[in-house]
Amino acid sequence: MRRSAAPEGQDFIVSSLSPSPAQPRFALGVVLVLIAVFVVAVGPLSTVPLPRIDSFIPMYATAMFVNDSITAVLLFAQFAILRSHALLMVASGYLFTALILIPWVLTFPGLFTPGGLLGAGLQSTAWLYFLWHAGFPVFVIAYALLKNTDPSKQRWNGSLSTAILLGAAVAGAAVCAATLFVTAGHALLPSLMRDAVSGAGSLHRYVAGCIVLVSVVALLLLWIRRGSVLAPDLQEAKAAFTHIVDDGHRAGAVISGLRAMFKKDVRVRATLDVNEIIRGVLVLIDAELARHRVSVQIELTESLPSVSGDRVQLQQVFLNLTTNAIEAMATTDGARALGVTSAIDASGGVLISVTDTGTGVVPEDVDRIFTPLFTTKDHGMGMGLSISRSIIEAHDGRLWAAPNAPCGSVFHFVLPADSAMAAGRQAAHPHRVRPA
Repeated sequence: MRRSAAPEGQDFIVSSLSPSPAQPRFALGVVLVLIAVFVVAVGPLSTVPLPRIDSFIPMYATAMFVNDSITAVLLFAQFAILRSHALLMVASGYLFTALILIPWVLTFPGLFTPGGLLGAGLQSTAWLYFLWHAGFPVFVIAYALLKNTDPSKQRWNGSLSTAILLGAAVAGAAVCAATLFVTAGHALLPSLMRDAVSGAGSLHRYVAGCIVLVSVVALLLLWIRRGSVLAPDLQEAKAAFTHIVDDGHRAGAVISGLRAMFKKDVRVRATLDVNEIIRGVLVLIDAELARHRVSVQIELTESLPSVSGDRVQLQQVFLNLTTNAIEAMATTDGARALGVTSAIDASGGVLISVTDTGTGVVPEDVDRIFTPLFTTKDHGMGMGLSISRSIIEAHDGRLWAAPNAPCGSVFHFVLPADSAMAAGRQAAHPHRVRPA
């Protein structure tokens, strides 16, 4: 059986997870409520005159500026973690919506001066409003097109400060260009407003329709390429936390087993399937295999005899050997392959082999690596292999190392078959000839 590890760079983080089934329904409900409010506002309530409130525009613009600025900062911070081009784009979009509010307020007729500041004309504020509401969907479209690209191509590999400054520069340049367009060139703009009193002209509805069309395109792209940056898959998160709890219990059992071994306590042994232990540990180290891009070659003999032993201690031995193999291959540039085999030993016991294509062990250190406090790692403690050999010998087995051709190492350990089961098998078949 051959299994390849997943590609490097898969992040388990809220911003990269899909929404739960209930969250899209909730979002749809919010949209329907907003549409209903809009219909009422432009329908029955559209003829109801409202009193003039001079402070409304400054209050509205200030609230929008603060809200969008905070959102932009949070998204830039998220980009600093994930380095996603898509997040950089949507963060720049929110910064654009925050910055464009400044010239929109300054050019608003009657707010600071009768005709507005910055040399604005009658059409300046209306056109700036439409450019504002068209610009953000464009950023969203870019986000939707970028967020599901090849993971190896969607991460920013340069300086984070450079990326954030670039995003801010794009947003600022877009705002400056829009402001210059609607102020310096206001005399050339098509008329959206008839005058400051009677309101919008006939062209207004067509431009508004185009803005709505751009927003619909952005929504469709988000729906087609959905995979939220804000909503987690709760079931997947629960499963991940369950694995964390299981790993914690397993670590506690390992520590208890090692303490009992050194204290010479009597441990309750059970009849074990070595292949089951191997499969369980390979699931446990799957993330490490993926992170270091290690493929796995598994060849398990299904008719293995059972062994008698401590499950947790034997798991720890196999975990230590496979972890050492991954670390030995972490600094190599060639193919990284972990080999795991189980077979029946010539003595009738179980032979387990773990091979790697790493740096290997020099011949003079092959026996020394099992000595306590001896290590070939820069940050190793020199206890893992010593403890592993002690565990195997406590199970009446043997652990040794050898070079792997053409490179790397191979670690073997042999465990005797369960004598009680072997006796039972012999009693069930008394006339079977025992091998010499």
